Amino acid sequence: MHIAIVVIIVASFLLVLWAIMSNIISYNEFNKARNNKVKKEKIRQEQERKQEKIRKEQEQLRMQQNYIRELLSKAQEGIDHKAIYELARLYYEGEGIEQNYVEAFYWVYKAEVLGNPLAPKLRKNIEKVASEIQKKVAQKRLTEEN
Repeated sequence: MHIAIVVIIVASFLLVLWAIMSNIISYNEFNKARNNKVKKEKIRQEQERKQEKIRKEQEQLRMQQNYIRELLSKAQEGIDHKAIYELARLYYEGEGIEQNYVEAFYWVYKAEVLGNPLAPKLRKNIEKVASEIQKKVAQKRLTEEN
């Protein structure tokens, strides 16, 4: 009789232990699923942020390209010393356009001739970094135009 009671107690204990373990496993599976859902949402939000950043960068690039086209158009007319100076500065710094000391020197010289007060300083900066060949190419282009 004592053995039967012990067997019943042990069996009850094992049954309770199995129920507890089943609940723990279910709870862990629930947490894993919830954590996966949270991770997926964070990844989706990060992808959206990256796409928005790319969209903004593309829009800025389009605006900058339009700005450069407008400057180039005004500069080619040869009368707007501010546009000519700004184009020279952009070529010198490589801002929104490929850095090109020949173009920078060419345009800054034109801005200087038209009386832009900032042009002499920029020309001196360009002369410091441009090679002799780059300066001669720009000067040749200038003399061929005149």
